[in-house]
Amino acid sequence: MHYLLLSILSSTLIFFIFKFLEKYRADLFLVILLNYITASVLGFRLVPHLPSVTTIIKAGWLPYALLIGILFIAIFFLIARSSQKAGITITALAAKLSMVVPILYSILFFGERVTIFRILGITTAILAVLLAIYKRNGKTNWSAILLPVIIFMGTGAVDSMVKYVQQVYVRGTTTAVFTTVLFATAGIIGLVVTLFKRPGWKEFFRLPVIAGGIFLGAANFGSIYFMMHALSYSGLASSVVFGLNNMCIVAFSTILGMLFFREKLSTVNWTGIILSFISIFILVYI
Repeated sequence: MHYLLLSILSSTLIFFIFKFLEKYRADLFLVILLNYITASVLGFRLVPHLPSVTTIIKAGWLPYALLIGILFIAIFFLIARSSQKAGITITALAAKLSMVVPILYSILFFGERVTIFRILGITTAILAVLLAIYKRNGKTNWSAILLPVIIFMGTGAVDSMVKYVQQVYVRGTTTAVFTTVLFATAGIIGLVVTLFKRPGWKEFFRLPVIAGGIFLGAANFGSIYFMMHALSYSGLASSVVFGLNNMCIVAFSTILGMLFFREKLSTVNWTGIILSFISIFILVYI
């Protein structure tokens, strides 16, 4: 169970770091670049038997790893913006409820069975996101509305691709190598974009950027690394592990948002959060 707890804490810490960096006005792209460099280094250090470059190039999953790696850094940047614009509670909820997208993908393309409970869970999850981002009063902040929706769809699309690769190409120890290549791809793409942007290098060496990038990279890698271990060694069914992971991340993010950043949620927003727990429970346990 300690691996599952470490995965939950790592994932929650990602949203917290993004929100915390807002007051230091750190360049988010540089922070995210350093994050993926850190995660890649940790991955290459912890993969027990790293295959040769030739073997990786010939791997059938490599094109998917490159595409997913590109989407990784794009969605991560959106998560950073959303954590600051919409709040960590709503951003975490949108990211975690995106699990309904790969479920739909599995039903449509892998022939997984359709039940009334799955339909109910998917419908409840979509409704939960809409209620969580709903703002009744004041000027409409489209960033706070559109960013969580894009994250919901984008994260779901990435998870669907990962599911396809795991179903068709990746087995056993290859999972760790595949994950490390994702982080490395995202880091390389980030470095190329950074060179074209030509940011002031003084900004790169600011303490908030360096510290934020390193801590974020450790949390990002840990969220996946500890989840893999939780699936292997917790003794719980994978559906239970994923369900507990998603529900606890939403719960912890809500608590952190209220305690540290005084995020205000309306009754409608709270209804969405409660519905998110119900939808996860239905999709995972029924």
